[in-house]
Amino acid sequence: MNKKNKNLYYEFFWEYFSEVQRELLDLEDLNTREREEIFRQLQIRLMVIDKNLGFEISRKKGLKREFIITANGVFDSFPIVREIVENAPKFMLWEIKPFKQRIDETFGIKVGNIDISSNSIFFDITQNIENKDLLDLKVYLENMDKIPKNYQREIIYQLLDGIIGEEDVETCIGIIEETGNRELTKFDNIDLINKVDNLKRKKEMANGKIFN
Repeated sequence: MNKKNKNLYYEFFWEYFSEVQRELLDLEDLNTREREEIFRQLQIRLMVIDKNLGFEISRKKGLKREFIITANGVFDSFPIVREIVENAPKFMLWEIKPFKQRIDETFGIKVGNIDISSNSIFFDITQNIENKDLLDLKVYLENMDKIPKNYQREIIYQLLDGIIGEEDVETCIGIIEETGNRELTKFDNIDLINKVDNLKRKKEMANGKIFN
């Protein structure tokens, strides 16, 4: 897709968002059909740009909400996400953000009748042997055996997206290995966040972006 066409598709997306932003701001007041149609139109317009893209809408914070463009963990689509957000108009009541954001509180994911809490995941965290800019994770998730096997990996990634954010999952995490032995994992969410943030600081210092 050339630059001219990309810009047209970006405009096409943001024009529609501008039209429906008021309805989305109070999306709980929409009936199911109205809400699904707006979501469908937003998704169609994103997938015209890149098939990997999606969106999330935060809970209301005062009068505002966040509208998040996600690459759904596909690293090759990260530049497109950044471009779309950079081309967004300014909205008074919306914060437009790239990538799934960290959730600064305990959160849950529902799989069928099973509730998975962000506090139920534990890690062993080591430096990647081949790339010192990546951390490898050994992951233990409580009640993993109750989750269908074809959902287990996806749930782990969803939890990681919420704990450290989509961008950091893709740029700071290397190998992710699952384990059924809790004793092999001594770190929790806070430990993971701290280790990722320390790694990012080291990268920035190495690139000359931090001067002490």
